[in-house]
Amino acid sequence: MGNVMNLLIMLWANPLARKIAIYAAIALGILYAGRLLLNKHDSRIEQETRVKVTGELLKLKAGEWKAKEAAIATGKQAVDNERLALAQDRANLTRSVDTTLAAIRKEKVGQYANASAVPDDRIWLDIRTVSGQLAANSR
Repeated sequence: MGNVMNLLIMLWANPLARKIAIYAAIALGILYAGRLLLNKHDSRIEQETRVKVTGELLKLKAGEWKAKEAAIATGKQAVDNERLALAQDRANLTRSVDTTLAAIRKEKVGQYANASAVPDDRIWLDIRTVSGQLAANSR
């Protein structure tokens, strides 16, 4: 350690070595200051790039979200159309069943009216005839 100190003192005593040491220190200081400045510049550029990329990504995603919302809306419209078609089919079936039931009721009423128009003698005769045939078939 003492030898290194003696060497430094001897070099400092030499004007040329002192001049080189001062210039080297100034050059290193300028390089270090430049490095700090460039680091700040790089950080700022990186931040600006992040903001720019985030904005572009947000625009891209917003477009995708709008497309998905449109697809969902189309799907909802299709479902609503299917519901409407099912409701119309249900109404048509209900109307058809009601018409058929009304026709059946009307026919029954007509048959009852025809049956009530038949004299009692004829009904009892028909009952006896059918009963006799059933009895003959069961033997």
